[in-house]
Amino acid sequence: MVRKIGVLLATLWIVAIGRAQDHVTVEFQGGVAMPSGVTAVAFSPNGNLIAAGCNDHVIIWDHAGQQLSDYPVVDEEDKTAPNDNPLTPAPQYHISIRQLRYSRDGKLLAAACQDSAARVWDTTTGKLLWQLQELKGGAFTVSFSPDGKWLATGGGERVVKIWDMATGKSVHTLSGHQYDIRALYFVDDNTVKSAAVGSPQGDAPRTELRVWDIQKEVCSSVNVAGPQPDGCLYDPSGYNFFAPCTSSFNYFARVFDAGTGSLSSSSDAIAEAIAVSQNDQVLVGVNTYHSGRRGALKVEVSVYLHRPDGFTRKTYVTRASVFGTGKASAALSPQGNTIAVGLPGGELQVYSFTIF
Repeated sequence: MVRKIGVLLATLWIVAIGRAQDHVTVEFQGGVAMPSGVTAVAFSPNGNLIAAGCNDHVIIWDHAGQQLSDYPVVDEEDKTAPNDNPLTPAPQYHISIRQLRYSRDGKLLAAACQDSAARVWDTTTGKLLWQLQELKGGAFTVSFSPDGKWLATGGGERVVKIWDMATGKSVHTLSGHQYDIRALYFVDDNTVKSAAVGSPQGDAPRTELRVWDIQKEVCSSVNVAGPQPDGCLYDPSGYNFFAPCTSSFNYFARVFDAGTGSLSSSSDAIAEAIAVSQNDQVLVGVNTYHSGRRGALKVEVSVYLHRPDGFTRKTYVTRASVFGTGKASAALSPQGNTIAVGLPGGELQVYSFTIF
């Protein structure tokens, strides 16, 4: 059931160089309760559905807050850890979702999970098609090839694995990264980009960007960017690499050239989670903070526009949410007019925005 908490409208007039004034509005549409903290969100390719991942579940919603499907990550009977002592209750364990990605035709949904596996569902039937095992250290990121035939996975094992969606088998392994892989992007059906994050022997954290020829299983280029991103992603074009970075316990967004690793621009974005529009012109940043009393969590959703000197915040809204530990997650619809925000207190919030 949709929990409407009211409507908040933020408006700001913007003067853009060489252009007419832009009018930006952001409006809170509503929120729905989730079974636990939301750790990943994704829009379907047509923008009509929102997938939200929490402990043990991926739940599919429409924009009206109607729950359409619930994909369990594991069977309830398999959630109890082995226990040899009949007098002691068996401990329960939970599997969190680190990332969600749809195939480009929307027929498949993949989840990167922290339990050394990735999972793929058929979105038409809701059936779990594949549970891709042997991902040591857990999966952090997943990406479908443009034709939907392959899925790339990356994580703590520090290799990119390519899986055949017809068989569920691993068909290629791309080795060479020194750090955990945090982001993947298919350039075409035979080329994939990967980003790994780590600290070489105690030095400053950095990001290693690689481009792979899948059939040959060779790396065609290696570049280094820094500082360490947390929740990094490639933009929809694959040309830029966006990173919400930490500095003195604050967050700011940096944009790197995905080909060279050089810093393209920075922003004043306070963003522990970011999402980027299809045309790279809009950056959405989400930040959460506590307002001073336990149980109160504030959510700040900001919209930034791309200008010659980088992304600049144009407007934002602030709302209250349920207390929770952890970070927010965010997604921007393909149409670029709807924002989904997953919150650690167990809430999915939806915002709409307009730029004209």
